[in-house]
Amino acid sequence: MDIKDVVGTFIEYKEQEKDIKEKLRALEVLIFENNRDDERITIVKGRRTLNITDLAYNTLKMIGVETTIIEERNKVLDEFDVETRKIILDTPEYHEEKFSKESIRIKKGKE
Repeated sequence: MDIKDVVGTFIEYKEQEKDIKEKLRALEVLIFENNRDDERITIVKGRRTLNITDLAYNTLKMIGVETTIIEERNKVLDEFDVETRKIILDTPEYHEEKFSKESIRIKKGKE
């Protein structure tokens, strides 16, 4: 490796990184489909997040529900009272669920 050309080396590594990431994504798909039980890895479930929509905040404000903690931040779901939470969760337009993808963790010391 010739470190004299730092920019050239950087570009070369970035190209290698793109190639490796592409190969890793393909291997992940195969693992998720066929190799979940391999003892060398652990599959970590994705997280579920719930976001309250602007429509919900605007509707709650119109009926007199306080929707902010401080002026810069809207309340999150757990900061509303139980009845308001139920309204938000029972109305699909008032929230959106997002799921992050599963990930693979390598177990240490397993070969």
